[in-house]
Amino acid sequence: VAGPCKTGYVHTRRMPRFHGKLPEIEGPLGIADEVLRAQSMVWFGPTPGGFHFDEEANVYVQLSGESFAFIAPQNFTDTMTGSIRHPWGSKGLPSRATIEADPVLKEIPIYFVHLRPGDALTVQGRAYHRFMAQTQDRVSLNWFFIPRWRRMEYTPADWYSKEAARSRTRLALRQLWARTLVHVYERHGKGLIYMGTKLEYL
Repeated sequence: VAGPCKTGYVHTRRMPRFHGKLPEIEGPLGIADEVLRAQSMVWFGPTPGGFHFDEEANVYVQLSGESFAFIAPQNFTDTMTGSIRHPWGSKGLPSRATIEADPVLKEIPIYFVHLRPGDALTVQGRAYHRFMAQTQDRVSLNWFFIPRWRRMEYTPADWYSKEAARSRTRLALRQLWARTLVHVYERHGKGLIYMGTKLEYL
């Protein structure tokens, strides 16, 4: 990185030459038959992060600068907050007052990881995490993995396992949604928001 950069992100398919040099990471990870389509993003600049979980499993790679990650195992998600996707306003870890009001929170393991260039981290679907970066030169790359139908349901705590138990109809609609957005991008070059309020699905 030549100098300071603004905080933001870009889908790698918006940078065809860069995207074309990326590995199809599903193969080395041994999940090629499980994944419908991988979504990769490049993240720039400092960020306070937000404590949350994603439905899809993902891999986070530090390219330059440094990041700090807080991660709680996915099997504690229900115990920790009742599976609220963005707990405590997504602002961070539980406050001292919150912990005093709910002592069970003291028993939940939260791991702290310091990521430097070349380091990487895997995050289970539906596992609470928060990535923080304090330097302007931070550049990170991550992949989200959209599973094929009834795949990547590795544990009962996985989001897709729980969704299949709740409603296979709704799970099928999500699969149709994902396949349709791929069609829209590949046929018309249009990107639509898929996850949260900002991440494109291309």
